[in-house]
Amino acid sequence: MAEGIKYVVHGMKAECSEGTMQNYINADVGHGVLYQEQPLLNANDHEPQKNLTHFGDCNSRKIFEEAKKQADEKYKAEEGDGFFASAGKFLAKTAIKSALTAKELFSVRKCELDTPLPWMFCNMEHMIDGAPALTMESQCPCRYGGIIKIVQEEEAAEEALVEEQAETENAEPVPDEEPEVTELAEVSEGTAPVVGAGNVVSAGLRTGVFKDLEKMIDNVVEAANERKSSYFVASGSILIVRDQPSVSGQEVHRLKDGNSIKVVLDETTGEPVRVVDEEGRTWIQVYYNGNLKGWVAEEYILPNQPIVTKPPAEVKVYIDGVIKTLHPREGDWAILGALNYKEPSVRNETGRYRVGVGPRVINPKYPDTGKAWKDEFTAFKREMEAILIDRQTGEEQKLLCYRADIKAHTYNKYPDGHEYVYYPPREGVAEVENGIVQTGIAYPNSSNAKKGAACTIDHADGSVIEFCGLDNEENKAIVSKLNATYILDRIIVYPNVTEEDVQ
Repeated sequence: MAEGIKYVVHGMKAECSEGTMQNYINADVGHGVLYQEQPLLNANDHEPQKNLTHFGDCNSRKIFEEAKKQADEKYKAEEGDGFFASAGKFLAKTAIKSALTAKELFSVRKCELDTPLPWMFCNMEHMIDGAPALTMESQCPCRYGGIIKIVQEEEAAEEALVEEQAETENAEPVPDEEPEVTELAEVSEGTAPVVGAGNVVSAGLRTGVFKDLEKMIDNVVEAANERKSSYFVASGSILIVRDQPSVSGQEVHRLKDGNSIKVVLDETTGEPVRVVDEEGRTWIQVYYNGNLKGWVAEEYILPNQPIVTKPPAEVKVYIDGVIKTLHPREGDWAILGALNYKEPSVRNETGRYRVGVGPRVINPKYPDTGKAWKDEFTAFKREMEAILIDRQTGEEQKLLCYRADIKAHTYNKYPDGHEYVYYPPREGVAEVENGIVQTGIAYPNSSNAKKGAACTIDHADGSVIEFCGLDNEENKAIVSKLNATYILDRIIVYPNVTEEDVQ
C-alpha cells in the first residue's frame, strides 16, 4: 500500500445526523480520472437529486429553533455588521426564514436536502475536472443544519482494515523512489481520493447545532474569500504596485512574476475592488507588505487557479486567397514539431510529454504585442494536462505534459504590425482567438514573423499541441496514435504560487 494514499473501499453509504436512514451519493457523470479503476469525485459533486438523495425523516426542528434565537440575539447586538461575510449573511438569513416556517416545512418531516455550496476541506493540490478532489475529510453543509461527511460501511471498512494489515505484515521493505508517471489517467500519492463502485460513492451527515452551522458558514466564507482574493503575477516582468489607480500614481512596491498577491474584496459583492481610469485601463486594489493597500493594472495578474482552455471545434482560415477549414479538436490536434528539437524522445525524464502550445493556453491575458518567447511565461509551472476523449468509448483520459515551447504561429491577422511584408501583398485572417490554434500566421513581434514565415497557408494545420522531439519513427507513431485514438477536449495549466516555484 503506497504511503500517503488513504485506502477507500467501494460501496460506502451515507447517513444523516438529522435523518433516519442511510443512502448513497450518485456520481452521474465521471470526471475522467480513475483511482484503482474507480472514478474520483470533486467538490462540485453536491447537487441534490443528482449526487445527493434524501435521508428519510428529518429531525432538524430544534436546530432552527435554536438558530432563530441565537441569530436574533446576534443581529440585535451587532446589527448584522461583522457578523458574517456577505455570503454568510445570505445563508444565515435563509436559515432564519426557514426557522420561521419550520412547523409547516417539517409537518411531514421528510428530508429535503439543500446543498448550494460545494464540498469543503478538499485536496486543493489535486484538481479533477477543474475542481478540488474529495478526500475522506471533505464536508458539505446542508442549509437545514446538517453537515455531510464521508463515511464507510462497517463491513467494507473491516475488509479494508484486514487487507491493510495483511499488506503491512507481508510487505517487503523497499527503498524510497520517485513515483512512476504513466501515460494516462494517473493519480499522484497523497490525494486520499474518494472513489465510487460503478455509479455510487458515499457521504453522510453528522449531528449539528447552530454553532456548528455558524462555524461551517464562517469556514465556507473564509475559504471562498481566500480563493477569490488569491491572484498571481503573470506579467512576464516586474509588477508595479501604485498608491493610486493610475500610471501617474507613486510606486510603492514591486513583485516578480510568479509571486502570489492578495486582492481587496468588496464587502458587498465579494468581488475584487476595481476602478477604471480615464484612459479605460482597469485597476485592481491589492494588499502589499501585510495590510497596506495599493493598485495594480488588472491585465498583469490572474486568479491563482488552474487555467482551462477548450479549443474550438472548427476554424476557417483565409490566406492569400486560399480558404482552409481546420478542426482543432477532432482533427489532427497534435503534430510533431521535430525541426528545432535535439531531444530524441517526445517524453522527458519523468515520462511527461514535451509539448509546445499557444501563448494564451498558458496565459489568457497574453498581449498581442508579446514576442511568444518561453521566458515570458515563468509565472507558470511547466506541468500541464491534456484531457482527451476516446473516439470509440467516449471516456476521458489524462495526458501528462511538460511545456517545452510556445507556438508562435497562432495569430489571427496579417498584416497587423508585422515587420515583414510580402510582395505581391498578402493578407491572412483566421476566425479564432489569438494564441490557441495553429493558424499559419505568426505573432507580429515573434522571431517566427520573418521572411517567408510570417503568414503561410502551409503552417495552417489547426494543431493545438506540438510534441517536441526528433523526427524519428517512434515519435511519429506516438503522435499518429494519439490523433487516431483521441479527441482533444481541453488543456489545463497550473500557475506558480511563490517565487520558489518559478523555473
